[in-house]
Amino acid sequence: CAMRNGGCEQLCFAIPKSNTPRCTCATGALAADGKTCEDVSEYLIYAMGTEIRSLHLNPNVTSVPWQPVTDLQGAVALDYDYADNVIVFSQVTGRKLSKFKISTREVTDFAVHVNATASGDASHEVYYPDGTAYDWINKKVYWSDQKINRIFSMNLDRTHRTTVMITE
Repeated sequence: CAMRNGGCEQLCFAIPKSNTPRCTCATGALAADGKTCEDVSEYLIYAMGTEIRSLHLNPNVTSVPWQPVTDLQGAVALDYDYADNVIVFSQVTGRKLSKFKISTREVTDFAVHVNATASGDASHEVYYPDGTAYDWINKKVYWSDQKINRIFSMNLDRTHRTTVMITE
């Protein structure tokens, strides 16, 4: 490792009782040659109220993986479905649950606040969804609602809505 970093692009580790150093990567993944590092498509996704943004985990890459999702209404919580390339998120101010398909840049609301008194049906009422989790195996979204102190679950196709927990 003392000479030319052992031929390693990023990190070189001298292994005891071995003349061959071991190369690893601080960012990216070790390439097939065992010495160089390749960029990976892993990145951070985060909500900022009116936007959902992405950021490469490699600090040397200054471009963004994809353009921000804008014009949101209080995006505070999100989760990601890797298989379908979909972000599921809540919009507290907009009083809705939404999903964003990264490949098509399409935002779809799948649960929206309605006036239960006017509609007569409170079964799909959403007040202030402030937490979101996504079960990508069963394609089920979970969310907490701070106004009514409950945790709910529902399939993405809006079926099988269930109250999971009620707190006082």
